[in-house]
Amino acid sequence: MEILEAPSRFAEHLRARRQAERISMHRLADRSQTSVAMVCQIENGKSTPTLRTAERIAAGLGASLEELLRDAGARPTSQIEATTPEEGTQHARSNSELHRR
Repeated sequence: MEILEAPSRFAEHLRARRQAERISMHRLADRSQTSVAMVCQIENGKSTPTLRTAERIAAGLGASLEELLRDAGARPTSQIEATTPEEGTQHARSNSELHRR
């Protein structure tokens, strides 16, 4: 999957999963402690959620973020790049390695 495809595939899967579970946007927004407008924007590909919002939405659907991403066809990358003003660009082999820095 190309990087640019990821948000739209996530959005499509989110909507399909919500509809399959017969959960309204209002109910999902309540469960995920976010606004109906945000759920709508994410599902329509007009907004990309932060990790925290994506985790809350996944929980609102009774799933983990990992499960939701995997079901949407996301694949883990072997390398993560993080940039901070103080440290410049860093490369890490995994999330755990990145968190240890």
